Amino acid sequence: MFHHKDHSKHNITLDTPDTPYSKSYAIVVSSTTLNDNNWNSVVSFLFDRHSDATLLVYSNNDVKTIHSDLKAAMPRYVAFVCQPDECGRTFVAKCHRLMRTLDNDPYIDAMWAIITGSDAESAIKSIDNESIPQPFIIRRAINFTNVDQNLFESCFTFSDAKRNCWSGKNCGLDDGSGEEKDEGDEYPKAPAEIFAEKLNEMEPDLLVTSGHGGEQYVEMPWSVGKLQVEESGLVPLDENSEPAAPIIESSNNPKIFLPIANCLVGHCNGSQCMVTTFLGRMGVRQMCGYTVRTWFGRAGWGTLDLWKSVPGRLTLSDAYFLHQA
Repeated sequence: MFHHKDHSKHNITLDTPDTPYSKSYAIVVSSTTLNDNNWNSVVSFLFDRHSDATLLVYSNNDVKTIHSDLKAAMPRYVAFVCQPDECGRTFVAKCHRLMRTLDNDPYIDAMWAIITGSDAESAIKSIDNESIPQPFIIRRAINFTNVDQNLFESCFTFSDAKRNCWSGKNCGLDDGSGEEKDEGDEYPKAPAEIFAEKLNEMEPDLLVTSGHGGEQYVEMPWSVGKLQVEESGLVPLDENSEPAAPIIESSNNPKIFLPIANCLVGHCNGSQCMVTTFLGRMGVRQMCGYTVRTWFGRAGWGTLDLWKSVPGRLTLSDAYFLHQA
């Protein structure tokens, strides 16, 4: 949940009414994944928390075959449990269409998400919130674009409006003078190195990125470096694609990742990509990103705008759902 620092903390969401419908849940999974000893544990984990959930199983990568049963159940929530090679662009498009055809209007019919990871253990980690105080409130952020820093207790911004500019709120940077500053128009070191340092120092609750991106990387704004996925983690690179800092092997604090202005970062194309790396090693519990080449789409920017428009009113899931509705 996104609370403004000055906003009263009313725990009101779309699901405040305690009704059977507000708790109704469906788990959708392929027969291959359900019969896998490791990935079956993800389904079991969900059933432990949603004991009355409806289980719907499809085969031959054809998720459309569960349409009639899902329509009959008409749940409030739908979780698609997928191995990382099952949830590429085509599958995501099928889910979008499926979730708009459970009744006779063109609008989305349930709140849904894909649960995946580099392996089953990572997938469970991304949805295991028992150790996280609820609601999860966003207080600290790292930002690659123009998100209002006043929304946060602390925030560091790599500007995508002007090359090499940066700013921080309660999170300064030594610009080389030996004195910590709140803003600057030159990076004192490689931006990817600064990102690695701030990720460890701040333990941000939210990452918002812009710039060029792909399934295996995201560039720093103005292409002055990148964060590249490799088997052992996330590699900070300078603008010459040389290592700028040690590999980021993990970032354990829970966080949300919104690559809202990046192409392809939301496209899961296997067990070693941005999606699986952030949902596993990087501690991300929720993310939404594009599976296609775009930076201006309303789906990303609109979700962010709605989420932060009245801080504390909507969870990220609420904002994503309402924005599509």
